[in-house]
Order: sequence, then structure tokens, then C-alpha cells
Amino acid sequence: MKKILFLLSLLLIPTTFANYFSDVSNTYPYLEAINYSKENNIVSWYKDWTFQPENEITREEFTKIIIKSNFSDLEIYWEDCFPDVDWWDFEKYICTAKRNGIIWWYKDWSFRPKDNISFLEAAKIIILGLWKRDEVTEANGLLKYWRHLSNRMAIPVSIDYMDSKISRWEMVEIIWRLKEKVTWKESRYIGSREIKAREEFWFWYNIINGELNFEWRLSLPDVDVSTIKLLGWWYYVSDNKVYYESHELEGVEIENFKVLGESYWQYLDKIYFWPRKITYPEIDLNKFEVLEKWYAKDEYYIYHDDLGFEIDILDWADVDSFQVLKYGYSMDKNNMYISDLYSNVIKIEGVDLETFEILEENFLRDKNSVYYWENKVDDVDSETFEVLSYNYSRDKNYVYTIYWGFFKKVENANPETFKALNENYWKDSKNVYRHDVVVDWVDVETFEILDYYYAKDKNNVYYYDWDISNHSTNIVDGADVLTFVAFYYRKGKDKDYIYFEWKRID
Repeated sequence: MKKILFLLSLLLIPTTFANYFSDVSNTYPYLEAINYSKENNIVSWYKDWTFQPENEITREEFTKIIIKSNFSDLEIYWEDCFPDVDWWDFEKYICTAKRNGIIWWYKDWSFRPKDNISFLEAAKIIILGLWKRDEVTEANGLLKYWRHLSNRMAIPVSIDYMDSKISRWEMVEIIWRLKEKVTWKESRYIGSREIKAREEFWFWYNIINGELNFEWRLSLPDVDVSTIKLLGWWYYVSDNKVYYESHELEGVEIENFKVLGESYWQYLDKIYFWPRKITYPEIDLNKFEVLEKWYAKDEYYIYHDDLGFEIDILDWADVDSFQVLKYGYSMDKNNMYISDLYSNVIKIEGVDLETFEILEENFLRDKNSVYYWENKVDDVDSETFEVLSYNYSRDKNYVYTIYWGFFKKVENANPETFKALNENYWKDSKNVYRHDVVVDWVDVETFEILDYYYAKDKNNVYYYDWDISNHSTNIVDGADVLTFVAFYYRKGKDKDYIYFEWKRID
């Protein structure tokens, strides 16, 4: 009888998440992802029974975890693949990754297993590791891997830059979101400025990989890569010649050249912004200071780089109190300002400087109002207003969307149950939405976004080519809903057929 009562008492204990690691508490915000990875044999303990979630993760650790998450024991085996990889603990995982085209070597044929991995490297390894082949071609170059993670709401908001180092909890959080199709958690978006690439990082990545280009747009001159030395930002020297992006700074000798910031440089006793010299007003070199976000100042003026076309002299700004804030905002003792899409610095009228708060890119609020860019938004509750994503926001009363640059109310949307499907599609308890348009012909409860082109519910598979609200040709006729998956650029498959867009390939 005592044993029976004891067993019954166990059944009455409230269900909570298990706690497998001594250093991960029951209230840790990423406990669910960590436990998922432990329960699915993706991660294990350190010798002291800890997980060490905040630690950065090395290339060898990361590769092992990705391979364990998606390859069987029969597929994982040893071979001699990199000269700098320890065979005892990691080599079979690293060699399996190399054999399947998931990882690659550096120019010296090494893997550098002990280096901490960046988001740039991790994105490609995650996608190729989980899908086992390069099936993601939404864009050129490495952008396709980042965009793939972005579309699936899989990038934790803690990742600010493309070259951010990945922590152990971020790693398992991304895997969990992808494996379990978790789209309700806040995510970074590629394509907005919410996740960024430091200029020096882009340069070094392209040089290391022997690709003489910048962001797939600009071609470098015919220079010997082995002689390149980075000076800062987009400036570099090769064979004693100084370059900015693809342009040689003619007549500039490296001995008298100094980089001051992204757009500003000094040669001899003159200050230049690319590619012109600042001639008015005369600048005291000893008092010239480069600020953040394309701003500079001297004793008399604030300067702003207008996208490389000219320098704006902000003679109306107070020099002593001027400061650069995040997301293109700035302020002085008198006003708030924002740099618009054309890099013009615009005054934001009426902001209370004592209570203002910058929420996200293009949004701020004070105790009275909410502002989108330089415009005050009417009839929004400032106290409860929050930005949900690049395109959506809400307060206690309504949901709002940004569509073609306009701030609009999403009529009849429920702000309490409103949640993300991806960057463009959301749903509440009653409807699926694209921006402010109700997609009223899908089943709300079972509707899910598969990728940029396919979605499905219990009734149909849909090819929506970016906009599912236009349903003239978007039902994939004959597709088996249960087994259908998106697997390639504009292609899907089910248990019987392969489809291109909405048409079956026989």
C-alpha cells in the first residue's frame, strides 16, 4: 500500500521542464532548447555535469553537435581529413562533415578546430548539416544560408552581427527552432538592419576566400591578394598603393595617410571624406573628431556623410551636446534627429527629451506619443506599444504593420494572440495575415509557412511566390499535404512527385 501511495504521489507532482545540467536553472530562458538537445542526444554534459550555456563554442564542438543531430552512427566514421584535427574525440564528426560537403578547409588545408565559430560560419554548417545538401538558393553567396535561418525565425535576437561568436545556448536554440519549427519566438531578420555586418568583416571574409568583390557588387582592382594589408573600414594598401573599396587614392603615400573613420581620412594636413576633400569651412585638425554612424565634428560644426555623395554641415546642431544614438538616431540638448533612407538628417518635432526611448529601427516613443521615422503616429497607446518585428508592432488595442513604408492598422487583428509565422506572415486566433491583408481562405489552426514559396494547411499545399494573399494560381494541385516538404528553390516534393512552383513534374 505504501508503494502504491508513493507512486500516486509522484503522478500528482506538477509537470515542469527537466533540469539536466547543474548550471542551468529551471528559470533559464533557453531551458527548453537545451533540454531538447539533451533528450535527443545532440549535446551531453561536461565532466562536472555542466552545460556552460554562455560559453562560446569552437568549430570542432559545433561541427560535432550538428553531425550528431542529423546523421546516424553508421554514417559517422573516422578517416584522415585535416592535419590539425585530434582523432580521439572530434575527427569522425569533422571528417563526416567534410565528406558530405558541410565544411571546408582554409588555404593552408587546416580546419582550425579550436577557433570559436562565428554566425557566418555556423549558418552554412547548420543548413548543410541539417539538410545534408545545398538545397537553399534564395540568394547568391552565403546570404542564402542566413536568409534561410531568418525565414524560419531561427536567429536569436542576441546575435547582432554576421561575425558574432556563437554561444552554446545560441547553438541549441537555433537547432531546436529549426527541428521543431518554432516560429513564435522573437528572431533577427536578414534584410533589415537588425542584423549587421561590420565593414571590416566583409572585407576580410572576401580576401580570405580569394573572392575579389565587395557584397557581390564591387570589383577590387587587379592586386596581389598576398600583399594586401587592411588599414581600417574599406581602406587597404597593396604594393604601397592606397585603396578605398575598388578605387586607388591616386597620389596618396601610405606614410602620410591616416584612416579616421568609415568615410573620413587624413592626408598630410587635409581631411577628406570619400572621395573629396572637405574645403569648407577650414577645419582645425587638432579638434576634428570622428563620431559614430558617419558623423564627425570640430569646434564649430557637426558633419554627416550623405552616402558618400557630399558632406552635410549641420550648422543648426549644438556641437557640445550632440551625441549619436542607435538605429540612425541622434540628439542634442534641443532636439531629436533621424537619418532617413537618403541619409538626410531630419529633426523629429515634439519629442520629450526626458522620457524618450528608442524601441527598434525607425521607432521611438516618449511618455505621450509613438514616432515612426520623423512622424508622430496618431491614436497609438505609447505605454503599451511594442515592436514585434521589422514589419509588425502592437499596443493593447491594435496590431500595426509597415507596408511600402506606411504605418497601418491591421483591422480586427487580436493583439493578445497575434504571433509570427515568418517575417511577412502572422496569425491570431481567427485569421492569417500578410501585412494588413487577411488570408481568409486557409485553415488558421493548421496553416504553416514552409519557406519563401510554399505553405500548407490540412487541406492544401500552396505556392505563394512571396504573396499568398493573391490566390489565383497558388494551390499545388494533387500534392499530398501530409508528406509535402519544400526542398529546393521554388521546388517541393511529396511521397510521390516533385513539383516546380505549383506544377507537378512528371
